[in-house]
Amino acid sequence: MGRQLPSGGKLLLFLSSYTPLYLIFAARLWDFDSQVYGIQLPSYDISGFSVSVLAFVALGFALVSTGYLLFILWVRRTNQGQLETFVDHENKSHLFSEYLLVYIFPLVVMEFDNFDDVLSFALFFALVAIIAIRSNRLYTNPMLVLLGYSIYQVKTEHSKYLLLANEQLEGDSVSVNTARISNGVYIVTN
Repeated sequence: MGRQLPSGGKLLLFLSSYTPLYLIFAARLWDFDSQVYGIQLPSYDISGFSVSVLAFVALGFALVSTGYLLFILWVRRTNQGQLETFVDHENKSHLFSEYLLVYIFPLVVMEFDNFDDVLSFALFFALVAIIAIRSNRLYTNPMLVLLGYSIYQVKTEHSKYLLLANEQLEGDSVSVNTARISNGVYIVTN
C-alpha cells in the first residue's frame, strides 16, 4: 500500500503548510536592512532593487517544502491504489481553519528587527511542529486547500481513517481507489 514517510519527510510536509506565510515573510523582508548582534545581514542587488538574504531564505523554504508536498501527492496519486468502499464519510475540511491562529500570531505581533519577537516566534513554531508531527496532523495543511483537496473521515467495514480527495464524496456508499500516505492517512488515486 505504501511506506511510512521518513521523519524528514514529515517535517517538510509540516513546513509546506506555512508556504503562504513564507511568501508573506518574503514580501515583508524583501528590502529588510538590519543587523543581528552587530552583524549586518547581507542583501543583493537585483535589477536595481536591494533584496534581503532573509527574503531568499523564506522563498527557499516555500519552494522546497511545497515541491516536496507536490512530489508526495503526485507519487501517491499515480499509484493504482486499492479499491475501497466507504460505509460512512464526513467532510472534515473545517480542520484546515485551525492554522489561521498560527498565521495570525506572527503577522500581528512579529517585528523582524526585534530579536525577542523572532525568538518567540521560532519557539512557538517549533512547538506547533512537534505537536503536528507527533499527532499526525500534517494533512490539515492550507496548501492542500489551495490545491483543491478536501479531507474526509472515512469508515470502511474494517477501519477508519483520513482521506485526502480532490473530488467531492457524495452518496451513502462511495467506492474509490486509495493509496496510503502515512499511518491513518490515505489519498484518492487516479
